[in-house]
Amino acid sequence: YKQPVNSSTIGDPLYQGVRKHEHEAREKKNSYYANSDLLLLPSVFDNDPLVVMEAFNFKTPSMVLKDTDSALRLANDVTGFTEPYDVNAWASKILYLMDNKEELDKVKNTQESIYESWDIVTNKYLSLFQQEIDKYSKN
Repeated sequence: YKQPVNSSTIGDPLYQGVRKHEHEAREKKNSYYANSDLLLLPSVFDNDPLVVMEAFNFKTPSMVLKDTDSALRLANDVTGFTEPYDVNAWASKILYLMDNKEELDKVKNTQESIYESWDIVTNKYLSLFQQEIDKYSKN
């Protein structure tokens, strides 16, 4: 279940401990969040993904793409990290955070103020969907 990101990263100290995980059991997935320093979500397609909230639950900060829906919950460098769609910016920020663990710790300490349970999140979206349904059914 733990495979290197790709064969060219084997032995590269920058990738030490980096693994690709797919379809993990909840317990294993939760242990990854709890033992991770940072969740990286460089997706332009995910719209307020659950994975960011799951990471919050374990005080694991997230880095997401700036100006995406994933970034809406985050105040950059306060409750998470938002970086532009640029591999060099991401690499620079990751290296900076590796060398400045106190920056990660500062953000980790804000995670409880952001975390919302799945029930709360689904009820918010249910309310939004209902508002849209009501708006269109009146027309």
